[in-house]
Amino acid sequence: GRSLDTSRRFDALKVLIALRAAGRERLGEMIDTCLELAQHAGRAIEARPELELLTTPSTVMVAFRHRADDATNIRIHRELFASGRAVIGRTTVDGTVALKLTLLNPHTTPQDLDALLDVIVSAGA
Repeated sequence: GRSLDTSRRFDALKVLIALRAAGRERLGEMIDTCLELAQHAGRAIEARPELELLTTPSTVMVAFRHRADDATNIRIHRELFASGRAVIGRTTVDGTVALKLTLLNPHTTPQDLDALLDVIVSAGA
């Protein structure tokens, strides 16, 4: 009369596997690195007059936009994906189209992010 619930994904399995593979301390370091990368991205966005940081990063997600208009942000998102130059997210913040970085790779460097933001600025020109 008992069985596992098989109608839902076992999302905790991903965390369990990551903990088993890396260990608690190393996984924590990796998460801290991604959080630091998000903070760097926020500062780098603020340093570029063409871009606007929409929220101060408090997680690994960074929401921002090109200052031009919604159509430009949609075009940037599509062009970067279609060209294979970058895969960035797109969302809406307070009714405005926003671009989104979700930083999950601890091997990403601040220089990688700076180069990506330069590509975004260039695509918006």
